[in-house]
Amino acid sequence: MSQDPAQVFQFAPYLSAWQVDGDIHVGGLPPHAAVIEDFPEYLPDFIAFLSGERTLAEAQRWLMDRGLGAEDSATVTEELREAGFLVRALPDPDSRYSRHHLYFQSQGIDPADAQHKLSQSTVGLIGTGGIGSNVATLLAAAGVGHMVISDGDTVELSNLTRQTLYSEGAVGQLKVEVAAARLREINSEVKVTPVPLGFDNADLVSNYFADCDFIVLSADTPREIHEWISSKAVALGIPYSTAGYIEGYAVVGPLVVPGETACYECSRNEHAIFGELRGDASSLRQLNPKRQAPSFGPLNFYVASVQVNEAIRYLTGLPTRTMGTRQAIDFATYEATEEHYQRRADCPTCSSAGPVSATPVPAASLDQLPAIAEQYAAERAEASFNSLLLDPLIARLVSAAGDGQRALDIGCGTGENSRMLGALGYGVTAVDIEPAMLRTANERTADAGIEYRLAGIDEIPRSQTNDLVLCLNVLDWVEDLDGAIDAIRGSLRPGGRAIIAVPHPFKDSGGWLKKWDGRRWRYDDFSVTGHYFSEGPIAKSREDAHGETTVERTVTFKRTATTYVNAFLSAGFALLGYHEPAPTVQADAPEILLEKSMRVPYFLLLDLMLPETK
Repeated sequence: MSQDPAQVFQFAPYLSAWQVDGDIHVGGLPPHAAVIEDFPEYLPDFIAFLSGERTLAEAQRWLMDRGLGAEDSATVTEELREAGFLVRALPDPDSRYSRHHLYFQSQGIDPADAQHKLSQSTVGLIGTGGIGSNVATLLAAAGVGHMVISDGDTVELSNLTRQTLYSEGAVGQLKVEVAAARLREINSEVKVTPVPLGFDNADLVSNYFADCDFIVLSADTPREIHEWISSKAVALGIPYSTAGYIEGYAVVGPLVVPGETACYECSRNEHAIFGELRGDASSLRQLNPKRQAPSFGPLNFYVASVQVNEAIRYLTGLPTRTMGTRQAIDFATYEATEEHYQRRADCPTCSSAGPVSATPVPAASLDQLPAIAEQYAAERAEASFNSLLLDPLIARLVSAAGDGQRALDIGCGTGENSRMLGALGYGVTAVDIEPAMLRTANERTADAGIEYRLAGIDEIPRSQTNDLVLCLNVLDWVEDLDGAIDAIRGSLRPGGRAIIAVPHPFKDSGGWLKKWDGRRWRYDDFSVTGHYFSEGPIAKSREDAHGETTVERTVTFKRTATTYVNAFLSAGFALLGYHEPAPTVQADAPEILLEKSMRVPYFLLLDLMLPETK
């Protein structure tokens, strides 16, 4: 990548760099941590030199003074940049927001751009109690340009265990008036608009929060508030999130983005965390009128911190964990439970906010295909779930081809299965929609009998000439399942076989609660966080073999095993085999891949035949 040699860089100031015996340890935890082994003699002094602000020309001159050529010097500095160790120097390391800027830089975004986005944002806050007052403090300190805060209560003495925005002298005064004055003292750059009203009806949102870029709901009464904010925020197109607690659990989310995620109405009839009541408020009767919320200061601060983190990440364009997801953390053990919500096409509140799914593959995921292709190519060259689970099973199911037999590999990726089929004697046509995948497949293929084509499943010829069709991990990217099956059927000759694999719907109904043990990520608990029987678009992240998240929020389509099987049977296929591949005990693979796949089924594979016509 060409860079202006006058631009100022420095070794990432948020990373430590220790020389320990014969290694250099950079950073402390993933994704930044790395160990540099067998390094050149000059590297420790070069890192120390780069701790100060240097232009690329100065850095390369330092290396050339120690005997490296110009080309090698440029290569070394570029490799440090690509590794994330050499970054742009911040213009004012002692400015008000400089430590936040370091954090933004560590997250891979431009600090100045992130700060500008915050300064131009208006954030609404409904409720300035134990959570809301701390949310307001953190947002003001972060430099959010304008805050609209509402609450109808006055400060009480019992509030002071958790609402540190207020003092003893404020007892009896309106919370929003005291909060507005204190927030202006914390950051005079922030505009604060107080609204001294409780959340008594839905019009509060449209009357006072219509110009907000984001709203945080931290009020808990009356019960109708969730319906009110959902209906108004969706109508106004304003993203919002809920922050609160249920007894000893911290609860954050879901972050509702109109037109993208489920709204409250979509999820109100689903089973909720701990069986929380979500019925019509008018039909509910509280039998313990003396109930008081056990509001604990540290828990309130924790919820506020997580909620502000999510709000800032959303406003600055970083990925968020709670988008369409509610997270509950047991504050005694810090174990997290997540509940994922699906949009309903017939939802009376948000169905008009945008189509639930408008393209065969959601646009967000299409944009991610190049990144997925890069990871897939690297994994296929080393180790992956495909090579551990699918490749051995397919090798057992497919026998050598007869004379003139042909195979079609749909979604061929980097061509591993295409080459296996070619080695078995098949004439192979292999298709994929990602050009980078096909480039890698061609580079790795010497068999002239394999033809790679850029095409989607809806573009394959209905020639009825193939004896075998492989379609691995494609159908979950396709909205029109029946149309895709019809394409597969049309490409097969009568009597031909189809081997279909999709991500296992059980795996797609939950996720791992992973923990760092100081050496690597541990995968001890898998939690079913959604509904196995729910179908539709889901968002999931992709990890590499070391447990590091490489692609955030890939959107695909989840279906149950019953749906897949019945769809093929209805299309006239016969089921020869139903497989949930598990690794063999002798499998040679990274321990994280083994740890996951020995406990949870990662793929569902169907072995099918298209019967001969009589």
